[in-house]
Amino acid sequence: MSSSESDRPLLSIIVPVLREPRAIRRCLRTLSRCRRIDECEVIVVDGDGGSTGTPTGILPVSVVLSDRGRGRQLHAGAVRARAPRLAFLHVDTIPPTDFVVRIVDALASARAGAFDLSIPSPNPFVRLVGLVGRLRSRLTRIPYGDQLHFLTAELYRSVGGYRPVPIMEDVLLMDRIRQRRIRIAFLTPAVRTSDRRWRVEGPLRGTLRNWRLMGALRRGVDPAELARRYRPHAELDRPRERVIVFHRALVRGSVKTRLAASIGDDRALAVYRAILEDLDHAVGDFPAVAPYIAAPQGAAPHADSAAGEDFFGDSRVQRGGTLGERMVGALADAFAEGCTKVVLVGSDLPGLRLDHLTRALRRLARADAVVGPAGDGGYYLIGFRRGAWDPAAILADPDARRPIEPLMAALRRSGRSVSRM
Repeated sequence: MSSSESDRPLLSIIVPVLREPRAIRRCLRTLSRCRRIDECEVIVVDGDGGSTGTPTGILPVSVVLSDRGRGRQLHAGAVRARAPRLAFLHVDTIPPTDFVVRIVDALASARAGAFDLSIPSPNPFVRLVGLVGRLRSRLTRIPYGDQLHFLTAELYRSVGGYRPVPIMEDVLLMDRIRQRRIRIAFLTPAVRTSDRRWRVEGPLRGTLRNWRLMGALRRGVDPAELARRYRPHAELDRPRERVIVFHRALVRGSVKTRLAASIGDDRALAVYRAILEDLDHAVGDFPAVAPYIAAPQGAAPHADSAAGEDFFGDSRVQRGGTLGERMVGALADAFAEGCTKVVLVGSDLPGLRLDHLTRALRRLARADAVVGPAGDGGYYLIGFRRGAWDPAAILADPDARRPIEPLMAALRRSGRSVSRM
C-alpha cells in the first residue's frame, strides 16, 4: 500500500445541512462518541452559504458550501470525499455507535447498503410508520436516505451519484443501483431518525403524503413538481411562533450549586450537561427554539458572550437584573421580531417534551396567555399572544417564583384570558 493510500480516511461521512445550527451540533456530538470515528472524515455540506455556522471543537470537520438542495449537497460532499467508502447521514438521524465498523465490514462483501429504520416516538402510529418503512425498504430494496446510505466511492461514481433534483434523490440513486442487480445490504441495529416531521405535520397526513409522492414518482412525475408538494425539514418552521429556553453556561461551580454541596462541582456539572442534552433532544427539533444563556457572574447583563461552554452554540445572552426582568426582555425581543405567539421555559426540566410546547402554542390560538403548573406550586412554562402579553404580571414577582394561582389571578384581573396546561 502506498503512503498516499494509507493516509486516506477509512470512511467519508457526508452530512447535508440547511439552516439547522442546533441539529448539526447534536449530530456532531453523536458522531464524536462513535467507534473509530477518528479514522473517518466528516464533511458538512452547507446549502445556505455558510449561515448554518458549523461548530468547531466537537469533532474535526470539513465544511463545503453548496447550492441549496439535498441532492446537490450530497453530491458536492461526495466529490470532495477522500475515502474509498462513502456514508450519507441526514442531520436528524442517529446511527449506532459502531456504525463505522459495520459499514466497513458490510462493504467488504457488498457494494452498497443502508441501515434498518426506526422512528422513536411517544406516538404508536409513528413507531408503526418506522416499522412499515423498514419492511418496505427490505422488500423493494430501495431504502430512504434517512436510513444512512453507504456505498463504495467507485460505485457512486459509476452510477452517476445523487442527481441535482429537488426531491427523491435518495430513491432515484438506490433504484439505479437495484436496476444494475447490485446487492444492497441492510444492517442492524436500526438507525433512529427524528419524528419531527410527523409531530409538526401530523402522523397520518405526513405518511399519506409520502406514499402519494412515491406513487407519483413511479408514474414518471417530474421531481420538480413533487417538490412543490413537499417542504424540507428546515422549512417546517413557523417564524411567527417562538419557544424561548433559558439556560446556564456549563461552568464548574456555577450550575446546580445546591446539588454540588453534596456531590461536588464536577458531578453537578455532569448532571447539568446531561439535563441540557435531554432538553436538546426533546425540544431542539422545534424550528423556532431560541436559547438564552444566563450572563456569567460579574458580567454585564448585556454582555455579548458568556463564560464557559454555550451548550446550544447560538444562544443570546439574557439581559436584565432579576429573573423577571430577563424573562420580560426575551419575550419583548420575540414580539419585536414579529412573533405572534411566544412560550418561555427553563432548562432544569427533565420531563419536558416537544408535545408540551406544541400544546402550549395551540392554546395561544384561543387564549391570551398560557401557564404550565409545576409540582412545587409554581410554573415551568409561561407564554403570551402578541398584543395581549403582560410584563407587569411577571415583574410583580422579581424572581419569577410566584405560585401559579396568584399569577393566573393577576393575569385575569388585567383582562387576559389564561389557559392552564
